[in-house]
Amino acid sequence: IDSLLDSAKYGTYHIANQGGCTRAEYVQAIVQGFGLDTAIKKVDSSHFPRKAPVPNCEILTSLNLEHAGLPLLPPWQESLSLYIRTVASLVQG
Repeated sequence: IDSLLDSAKYGTYHIANQGGCTRAEYVQAIVQGFGLDTAIKKVDSSHFPRKAPVPNCEILTSLNLEHAGLPLLPPWQESLSLYIRTVASLVQG
């Protein structure tokens, strides 16, 4: 975000980690990252009704950031792993 603010390049930017996954893959990565023995059951979106319609694919890309020549965020797996390590270290004290 600092690079974007310092760039004087204006507009709307979606800034998201690189890559994509399903919600089940994301939850599975969290469960594995914390070393939990929890089964994940893949289900379709009809199990999570919403008041507003949403697209079938909600993966964001940082296309405008890339076109501006600004640094992209790392893959989501790397950032999730860093987050899990941070949370685990806080919990362990």
